[in-house]
Amino acid sequence: MSAKKQDSQKINLTQSQWLNIIIITVSAMLLASVLIDRMLNKASDNTAVEQSRAQQNVIINKIDFGEFQFSLVDGVWQSSAEKIAQPQLLLIVAHWQSLLQQSGEPLKHSELNGHTLLIYLSNKETPIIVKLAQLQGEILISFVTAKREFLLPASDYKFYYPS
Repeated sequence: MSAKKQDSQKINLTQSQWLNIIIITVSAMLLASVLIDRMLNKASDNTAVEQSRAQQNVIINKIDFGEFQFSLVDGVWQSSAEKIAQPQLLLIVAHWQSLLQQSGEPLKHSELNGHTLLIYLSNKETPIIVKLAQLQGEILISFVTAKREFLLPASDYKFYYPS
């Protein structure tokens, strides 16, 4: 009697019916794969836009060059070094602000001789550690904490470090 039960539970489909089931299953899996890919791409695009907006809204509060500092006090930039004129100070801060909004290249040079700067932002408590080094005909600015760097012409040095 158990053999008869097994026969009655057996699904009898034709070859074309099995083929239709396989086609529908593969199509459903393909559609699911495409939809998941689109959702992941949309999520990563939204994240990139949010990060870009966050970078654009960043305001520098202070730049610590070691032996002197630039600070934003009541909306006015001040320098602890008396020799630095206000126009030069504003130019240097504007260049750092502009550089922070760019993506740069992945960090390749980890050990550098040069100046270490600390840049304090309005939206972070901890500073960004920056190394500024002069290379052969270029300056290398490495954002150590963000793991990115910029190679600029040596003539731009005065825009990032007062002399």
